[in-house]
Amino acid sequence: MMTEIIKTHSNFVSYPILLDGKRVNSVESLWNKTPTEAEHEAFYKFIANAWDKPQYTMTFKTDAPMDLKAVLYIPSQ
Repeated sequence: MMTEIIKTHSNFVSYPILLDGKRVNSVESLWNKTPTEAEHEAFYKFIANAWDKPQYTMTFKTDAPMDLKAVLYIPSQ
């Protein structure tokens, strides 16, 4: 029960959260690195609770005057 609550609310945290010596938050933020197509697909399936691949993937980054990073997925269905 506690593990599921931590997994649900602690993903994308930049530091590891350990419970009984095991890392609980295993999903890393894609917008802070250069992901592969397979990482995009896995992230989309996790976020959307989907089984299909996204039809389109768009990324957006800007650093002036604010640092913004975004990922947009268009589903295939």
